[in-house]
Amino acid sequence: MSIGATLAAARRRAGLTVSDVSQRTRVTEPIIRGIEQDDYAACGGDFYARGHIRAIARAVGEDPVPLIDELIVHPVGSAGCDVDDVAERVAAIWSSKATSEGRSR
Repeated sequence: MSIGATLAAARRRAGLTVSDVSQRTRVTEPIIRGIEQDDYAACGGDFYARGHIRAIARAVGEDPVPLIDELIVHPVGSAGCDVDDVAERVAAIWSSKATSEGRSR
């Protein structure tokens, strides 16, 4: 079972809504919903994803350690972000900026 599916199942077993978990953890509802679908794009990177997963797991009565271990094996960059797409966007921004300043890179 994936990290998100584990957390969603634990939340349901605990009888909690996404709103309940958000209030207990101060993690926003869209981030919780995303994590429950194994979409970490809104987390802001591995560091924040680990913190969110840890907080959510504790709030729903799940041991966070195996979930964090799984995230280390499959980092956010590989699951929630197309690294090539980000690199292309950054290159385009730098190219546009350099052109507008009269330089080329």
